[in-house]
This record gives sequence, structure tokens and C-alpha cells, in this order.
Amino acid sequence: MMIALALVAPLSWSYHYLAPVAFAPALLGAFGPRQGGLMLAIVFVPISIPMRHWVNLLPSVSITQTAGTLGMLLLGAAFALALCRAPRPAA
Repeated sequence: MMIALALVAPLSWSYHYLAPVAFAPALLGAFGPRQGGLMLAIVFVPISIPMRHWVNLLPSVSITQTAGTLGMLLLGAAFALALCRAPRPAA
């Protein structure tokens, strides 16, 4: 919910994403090291510092903000998928 709220808020700063990013390693526990690690790589490699150098070499296009927004959308989707897969407690 924090990611969704920050994405649609009229004024959103990068620190609104700190809490969801801090909990991102929980995806390793929810999906296992291989699948969870792949999800984390898909989210964080495009917005990593080495990749920013290559992405910003495109002529007159800086897609750093687009890559960050897409990464947060994917992280939110991964959390939603993990929530759907979580076992429900017996009532």
C-alpha cells in the first residue's frame, strides 16, 4: 500500500519508498532464493548506479525516473503476489 500511495500522491519524495525497499528481502523468504532473488534483481538492477551510467547514454533521454517508477511498480506487484501466496491461518 505504501508503494501505491506514493506513486499516486501529488507530492512524493524518494524517502517514501525507503520502508518498502527495506522489506524487499522478505521476498526471498516468500518465494525462495532463486525466484525471490530474480524478482529483486529485476527491480533493483535497472536502478543501480552502474546501470544509470549506461541508461543515460541514450541521446537526449534520461529514463532514470521512468526506471525507478517501473521498479517500484514491480516491487509492489511482487509484494501483492507474495501476500496472495501466503498461507492463511486456520480459523
